[in-house]
Amino acid sequence: MRSSQLAFLTLSAALSVYQPSDSQARELQKNTTGVPTYPKDDGGIMDSQFRIGPHGMECMHYSSDTNDALADVEIWYKKTLPRAVIADINKESLYAPIVLNGIKLLSGNDIVNVYRIPGRDHTVIEIFKCKEARSK
Repeated sequence: MRSSQLAFLTLSAALSVYQPSDSQARELQKNTTGVPTYPKDDGGIMDSQFRIGPHGMECMHYSSDTNDALADVEIWYKKTLPRAVIADINKESLYAPIVLNGIKLLSGNDIVNVYRIPGRDHTVIEIFKCKEARSK
């Protein structure tokens, strides 16, 4: 198996944690996280409930994409979330060992991932609206 095939399979497995049910996948949904949606978003999939997400927090997840250039989407989010801490998408990545092109914006407990998968022609936007996990 070539390394690019292995990388794609690993990314697919990582993304499957946030995949919607069949009934959700039939219809594109709007972002209801409260975190701004990129204006040229092609529509996406919105989780219907909080799940344990990055860093053990409960997160609502919205995922979409656009044909716009990665740089254009990064610039828009940097302007829209001016106080966000910007990090390399690959630092503490949910998708390791795959190396993505893009950034992670951290705004309070919320996370916005903007990236391109090597060899793909669209920019992926993932928004995690997070809160501290309830104690059991």
